[in-house]
Amino acid sequence: CASSSLNGEELVRDGGIPLLATLLSRCMCVVQPTTSASEPSAVIVANVMRTFSVLSQFESARSEILNFGGLVEDIVHCTELELVPAAVDAALQTAAHVSVSSELQEALLKAG
Repeated sequence: CASSSLNGEELVRDGGIPLLATLLSRCMCVVQPTTSASEPSAVIVANVMRTFSVLSQFESARSEILNFGGLVEDIVHCTELELVPAAVDAALQTAAHVSVSSELQEALLKAG
């Protein structure tokens, strides 16, 4: 989706946000701030966050992100992964992209 906006929009249309959000949620249950970047769950979190970083540039994805409970909280919690800089970077990029929406700004503030 980074190289083609059509791919990103198709991923959103085909239900990609809930699938990715569920995967992220499951992994966030097992990763801690001190989890090594080489742990499989941390690798998955980093890759999912990279995908959200790109998808969050699309309005359709931002509205899906807002409607999927717990996703904004997981994005914020990804910024705490001290040993997984790729996930932290992607989470910060995602937060920046979703911040164009005042509703998502409020959700980010509530999430911490």
